[in-house]
Amino acid sequence: MTTTHDRIVQAEEGIAQVQDVLDHAQQALAVAEQVESVAYRGRKWLAALAVLGVLAVLILVVMKVTRRSGDGPELSLVEDPAAGDDGPGGPDGPPPAS
Repeated sequence: MTTTHDRIVQAEEGIAQVQDVLDHAQQALAVAEQVESVAYRGRKWLAALAVLGVLAVLILVVMKVTRRSGDGPELSLVEDPAAGDDGPGGPDGPPPAS
């Protein structure tokens, strides 16, 4: 009888250990799902930042090329009064009336 009782106790302890392992595995799976979700969002943000970085570099290159060739507008925050506004008397308009 003692041997059967010992085996029952060992089986119950084994079952309890298996349940503990199962609980830990379920918790680890939940954490892994959260990490996967965060990683997916992070990859999307990283891709968006990479695209923005490429666009910024492209814009800078275009700005430098147009400034060198003289085809593009001069980028300045201050207006040059000598440049005019292409209104009457400008290069595209009629001369001012005297």
